Amino acid sequence: MSHQDRDGSDAAEARSDSILKEPPKIRGDASPFFSRGLGSQVMLTLSATQASSQAYSILDQSAKNVMSKSEHTSLRQRIKKYEEDHIVADLVTSLLPLLNTSEKVDLLRDIRSLIIPVHIELFDSLVAKREMQVFKERSQQRPAVAPGAEAFTTLATCLS
Repeated sequence: MSHQDRDGSDAAEARSDSILKEPPKIRGDASPFFSRGLGSQVMLTLSATQASSQAYSILDQSAKNVMSKSEHTSLRQRIKKYEEDHIVADLVTSLLPLLNTSEKVDLLRDIRSLIIPVHIELFDSLVAKREMQVFKERSQQRPAVAPGAEAFTTLATCLS
């Protein structure tokens, strides 16, 4: 084997070693723009301004329907603080007293769309108890009749 062949194989070995190494972290684990996929795949998770703008628009419209102006302002301030410090536990702790009716708790779906992808699992676990309470309250308020049963009964009465 010639000296040149040995240098070529050494270079190929060095390239394969660098390929097998884990890629560097991009803006830390809590990046609002990138998340890890399978293996070493790094994915762009949102087109920052477009997705955020659309999510804010949806949240604003929903919040205006169920909150007073001061509550809506408070909600926006709490979300802005989360966007600055990325502490999801503080966000949820500050939101739950504000979301004091079942209609307001429904806003959590829209707020979730503003959460950094790596924080979604934590966000979901922190709000799950409150969402479950609202679900139970709603199920107790509804009649135990299956959906559409009234229409079926009315139709059966008309046909007989």
